[in-house]
Amino acid sequence: MFTTTLRRSPTWTRQATPSLRRLISSNHQTFEEGDIVHLRRIAGKTSSTILSQPLRPGRKIETPSGRIAHNDIIGANTRDIVSSCKGTGYCVTFPTIDEYVTNVRRLVTPVYPHDAATIVNLLDIHVDSAPNPPIEIFEAGTGHGSLTLQLCRAVHAANPPSRPRGAIIHTIDISARHSEHAEKVVSGFRRGLYRKNVDFYVGNPTQWIKNQFTKRAEEGKPPGPFLSHAILDLPGTDEYLQAMSDGLLPDGVLGVFCPSVTQIADCLKVIKKTGIPLSKEAVIEFSPHGTGVGAGLRAWNVKWTTVRAKERGKVDVEGEEVKVGAEAGDMPAESESVVDVDTEAELQPKEIPPIAEGATEDVLVCRPSVGDRLVGGGFFAVFRKRGQS
Repeated sequence: MFTTTLRRSPTWTRQATPSLRRLISSNHQTFEEGDIVHLRRIAGKTSSTILSQPLRPGRKIETPSGRIAHNDIIGANTRDIVSSCKGTGYCVTFPTIDEYVTNVRRLVTPVYPHDAATIVNLLDIHVDSAPNPPIEIFEAGTGHGSLTLQLCRAVHAANPPSRPRGAIIHTIDISARHSEHAEKVVSGFRRGLYRKNVDFYVGNPTQWIKNQFTKRAEEGKPPGPFLSHAILDLPGTDEYLQAMSDGLLPDGVLGVFCPSVTQIADCLKVIKKTGIPLSKEAVIEFSPHGTGVGAGLRAWNVKWTTVRAKERGKVDVEGEEVKVGAEAGDMPAESESVVDVDTEAELQPKEIPPIAEGATEDVLVCRPSVGDRLVGGGFFAVFRKRGQS
């Protein structure tokens, strides 16, 4: 039996109250105790960079060119030059979100910054100042906290200081250790600028949805769905589709992040077989050949279509004649893939199963979308919750 637990550590209390500590917006200039800073070597053949630990009086940063005292950075301004004990100069700045996520200590591989930013963009999140009721977004698979941080940034305008939250990120992970570390990652960025926006949970996503329905009923809140968006980034995503659909408001967006396109196909099979009211909008491939920050996206066409036998030995797939039993080299141009709905193999060009002349059969078509080039690896599918009609 799974249970879900809300983690409210002392960090939550400290970071969630802006009046206790001034947070760091983009125009902040001076480094203070507790800040995490980014150092870039200004001379030499290599551009060495370092992400510091929180600044504390008396501590030092170890660099390849000698130590740098935290005392030399506290009180300095962004882009000031500080010198190591060997005289090497380093430019000190507040880390960008990209620099922070890729350099902070990790327990699991993060969703790299450009990929995470693209995912948030695909979710089509829009917030206003303190909406009522608040916008609620659910993330299953907290992991490193990199996607959590991008989600927090997207909704931050709805959570001005000294007001009830107008947007809430609920993020859950099965591992308490990973959840605790992700909380530290979010809290460490710009003095916890975005920490107020998120609640961390440990447990099972389906059970969390059920618990929320029970809790809200006990609190006298309106029954029914309450999430505007949900993201699944964990193994076995197809197992949680029904629960996510139950929790999503009509026209709510579900994003599914999977290592392979076959797992996206599994989601489509479950949706079709069980009648889950979700409609696919897009499937995007994240290139595995990036530079560690994420790049090189490609749109995929993954959908059910009808195969019709036009004459013996040939089938018609989306208006294109294909020989039954054709090998990969005989497939239509642009390397489309047509597979049987029950296949568990990778969706590469394969032999098309024979069907009787004049008969029809639903198959799954998976192919890169021709001519679409969008500015770690994996596939991200976007679904929308259908209405009652």
